[in-house]
Amino acid sequence: MILLLALMLAFSGCSSNSMEGIYPEIPDSFIVGADISYLPEIEALGATYSFNGVPMDFFQILKEGNINTVRIRVWNNHPKGEASVQNYIALAQRAKAQGMKVMLVFHYSDTWADPGNQSKPSAWKDLTFEELKLEIRTYTQEVIETTKIAGVLPDFVQPGNEIASGFLWEDGRIGGDADENWDNFAKLLASAIQGIRDVDTENNISIVLHHQSGSDKNSQYWFFKNIEQRNIPYDIVGLSYYPFFSLSGFDEVVEAVSSTMDIFQKPVLIVETAYPWTFDWGDSTHNVFGRGSFLLPEYPATPEGQKQYLEEFIKEMVVAGTSGVMYWGAEWIPVPGHGSMWENLALFDFDGNALPWLYRGRER
Repeated sequence: MILLLALMLAFSGCSSNSMEGIYPEIPDSFIVGADISYLPEIEALGATYSFNGVPMDFFQILKEGNINTVRIRVWNNHPKGEASVQNYIALAQRAKAQGMKVMLVFHYSDTWADPGNQSKPSAWKDLTFEELKLEIRTYTQEVIETTKIAGVLPDFVQPGNEIASGFLWEDGRIGGDADENWDNFAKLLASAIQGIRDVDTENNISIVLHHQSGSDKNSQYWFFKNIEQRNIPYDIVGLSYYPFFSLSGFDEVVEAVSSTMDIFQKPVLIVETAYPWTFDWGDSTHNVFGRGSFLLPEYPATPEGQKQYLEEFIKEMVVAGTSGVMYWGAEWIPVPGHGSMWENLALFDFDGNALPWLYRGRER
C-alpha cells in the first residue's frame, strides 16, 4: 500500500483551487474534472454559459466550481471536423490559463469509440496489421508533438476510449470470441503508448488505460491481468461509472476499485460519471436517459439530486483511495444546430446556467 499511496500522490492532479472549505475531507491533490469536448461546437453556434445569473467564460465557471482538470477527446478525421487536434489545442490553452490540468483522449476513430463501436479511422481501414501498428504509433507521436509545439502538452493521455473490448476492430478486438486476439491488441496498444513516449521522453505524461466498468471487479481483473502479463506500460487505471448503465450502486464501485488498486498497485481514476438533473428534454434529439431509466433511489432526477449524487460519490471515492472523479458531458447543453442527447445530464441547465453542484460551498 505504500507504493500505491506514493503513486497516487505522484499522478493525482492538483491546481491552485483549494477544495478546503468546500469538501474539507477531500485532499487538494484529488482530481475533480470534467469532459468538455463539445464546447467548440456549442460556442460556435452562439451558446453562452452563466454563473449565478452572470454570463461568464466557461473555463472561469469551471474554476469557480473548483474543477481542476479537463478531459478532451480527439477523433482522427470527423466529417465535420469535430474533436480535432486544433480544437484540443484551443480548449487546452484556455484550461491551462486557469491553472487546470488536461487529459487528452485518443478515440482512434473518426467518430465515437466505445464498448459497442471501435471502428478504425477511414484512412486506416485497408492497412495490414504491421502497417496499422506503425500508423498508430506515428499518428499518436504527431498529435503529441503538435500539442507540445503549441505549449499544451497534456498531463494525462488515454490511448483509446473504453477499451475493454479493444480498439481498431477487427485487428484489435478482444473479449468473447475474440479473446485469442489479445496479443495483437497488446501490440497495437504498446505501439500507441510508444508514440506518446517518443515525444514525452521524460515520462511526464501519465498514461491512463480506460476500462468501461467501474463496478465490475471481475472484468477489471481480466483486463488488467492480461495487460500486466504482456508488460504493457501504463500509470493509471481509468474507469467509467454510470449508475443508470451499470445498474449498480456505490458499494459495488468501492469494492471493485479497492480490489483493483490492491491487486495491480496502480492509482484508480474515475474518468467518466454523470447523473440526471431532470427528465425533461431541451431539444428534439433523443436523450440516452429518460423516465423509467434506472436511478439510485437516494438521488432524484433534480438539480439538488444531481448535486447530492456528486457530493456523495466523490466522498466515497476519496474514502476508497481513488485519485479523482471526472464528469462526462458537463458542457453538452442544447443549442439550435447541434442537438444534445445529454442535456438532462449536463452540469448546466438548458439555458447554460450553472447547476447547484458547481456552487457547492457558496451562497447563491
